[in-house]
Amino acid sequence: MQVRLLFFGNLTDAVRSSTLDWDWNGKRFAVADLLQSLYVNYPKLKGKTFRVAVNQQFVETDVALTDGDEVALMPPFSGG
Repeated sequence: MQVRLLFFGNLTDAVRSSTLDWDWNGKRFAVADLLQSLYVNYPKLKGKTFRVAVNQQFVETDVALTDGDEVALMPPFSGG
């Protein structure tokens, strides 16, 4: 299975990309599992503040991911 990851703001510096395709093998894969894997592979993400959206909807970390989902990691934004 594969999900497309989108990174915004200072998170792109931590992973050196604005998009990644993330593959995994297994039955159930939740947002929390994805985050744990990202922290292992991209330790600069640890300690960063961000929200997670799956298919353009903000979600909690217990939400299960499915093949083809789009997962966005978004830091706080401010504007004026």
